[in-house]
Amino acid sequence: MLGCFGESSGECDRLSASWLSAQEGRTRVASTPIIALHREYRVGEVLHYEMKGSNHGWEYQIEATDVTRKDATDGFYEEIGWSNLRSNAPMTLSPTSLAFRQTFSTESGKYLAVPDLSKVQPFLIGPITDMLKFYSDIWIAKEKKLTQVGQHVYFEHGKPNSWADGQHVVLVRTRSIST
Repeated sequence: MLGCFGESSGECDRLSASWLSAQEGRTRVASTPIIALHREYRVGEVLHYEMKGSNHGWEYQIEATDVTRKDATDGFYEEIGWSNLRSNAPMTLSPTSLAFRQTFSTESGKYLAVPDLSKVQPFLIGPITDMLKFYSDIWIAKEKKLTQVGQHVYFEHGKPNSWADGQHVVLVRTRSIST
């Protein structure tokens, strides 16, 4: 099950275990607190995930289909498409949202970027960014060699974080300064 992002660490531990068990039993999570984040990529391999969510009374389930691909530099990546939305509100995925593909890799950070969210319906943004957070966390844990539940690390980014899209500027006046 996906969709525990932002919840207690116990929920996310179960999510990590689900992700690892989805690897056809190739990696097993032991009852010990040591976590092995490993993904063996095979071109053409298909994995299916189901995300369940609740957002201010809106309950939904959506499926993510993950297909392993190889790029021109022989690097593996995953291409995820979204489908089969079930909801307590009358919503359906548009053809554009169904055609949208999100890419990730646990081998390289080059596929960890916020996709162009203008290409999807607004209600799909939550699942897309939740999946991005999950893969980003796995990549950082692997890069920083985090293997114990509860470990922490400082991740120096080197530049300011911004959600600015480059087209809009928001200025907020917080106080006046008299000279």
